[in-house]
Amino acid sequence: NSKEGENIICYFKGGMGSLIDSLILDIEKNGGSVNLGTNVSCISHNNKPKEITYDKNGEGFTIKADVVVYSTPIEITRNWFENIPEIIQKNHPSGIHCIMVFLMIDAERLYDSWVVNFYDSNISFSRIAQQNFLSKTVVPEGKSLLSVEIRTTGQNPLWTMDEKSLVETIQKDLKKSEILNGEKIDGFKILKIKNLYPNSAIKKDKNSRDKII
Repeated sequence: NSKEGENIICYFKGGMGSLIDSLILDIEKNGGSVNLGTNVSCISHNNKPKEITYDKNGEGFTIKADVVVYSTPIEITRNWFENIPEIIQKNHPSGIHCIMVFLMIDAERLYDSWVVNFYDSNISFSRIAQQNFLSKTVVPEGKSLLSVEIRTTGQNPLWTMDEKSLVETIQKDLKKSEILNGEKIDGFKILKIKNLYPNSAIKKDKNSRDKII
């Protein structure tokens, strides 16, 4: 662990999985439970206690909670409210969108580090991270999971590009950056999140690319 100003930088010996396992143990010790593979259909904030309705493996459930803590971006959190609280209305962001692309690569390791930042205006993405660098258990043996982060606006063609074309663009830029050298992409998953980065934060970053702004 090391400190840089007010920021604490830490890497977990077993990857993020070791931190998650510790949190699960603490939650269960305190009488809580962790429910994975669920599909939340409704969160009722008007009831006391609040009610969360979800289904898992085709079976419906309802749980009650005094407090609901959201760890999602505000744009996503707003979708769970019929009457949006004033604090969320005031903090409604208007900024840069994010496209996260997860690529399964037919190679054990692509490069000898975890994360790489890019400041080249001719490259579509701003950052890539090799998810299996810290933990070998996140992907099948002999494979790599690469997460590609793209910062863009709604007016940028990347935001409306179809999935196949977007992956082809990323693949071309990965080859241009000498990250991919003939390795095959076995599969991909794309997530799009609106207004994840505030405009103010982007403008303060002297290394931000003009094309994105």
